[in-house]
Amino acid sequence: LDLLRRYDWIIFTRSDYLYLCPARERLEDLSTDAIYIPGGVDYGGFTDRHHVMPTNLALLALNVSESVVLDWRFYDNSTHLRLSKFSMNLETIFLNYFTRVSLKVNRVCHTGMT
Repeated sequence: LDLLRRYDWIIFTRSDYLYLCPARERLEDLSTDAIYIPGGVDYGGFTDRHHVMPTNLALLALNVSESVVLDWRFYDNSTHLRLSKFSMNLETIFLNYFTRVSLKVNRVCHTGMT
């Protein structure tokens, strides 16, 4: 994808997110071996509300839907793999997928809201 060649970072966020203040973290201070999500809005997994990712991890991080479609039985029968006490929701799907593909996730300060 041309976007991945043009940019160093991709920010995937909900369109109805309101930002109360600028992010505390500067992109140049973040490591390119992890994606970054806000803490405190997990619902048993990793939030879908806001992801900051280096372009070298963007395709892997955003490929969750392909994984769910092609390997739905993994997610349908993943009670033995579930890393959370919550029933399956989007956040636990992200948790299971990111764990499955060994994607490192770091937390950042939560500055947005819906």
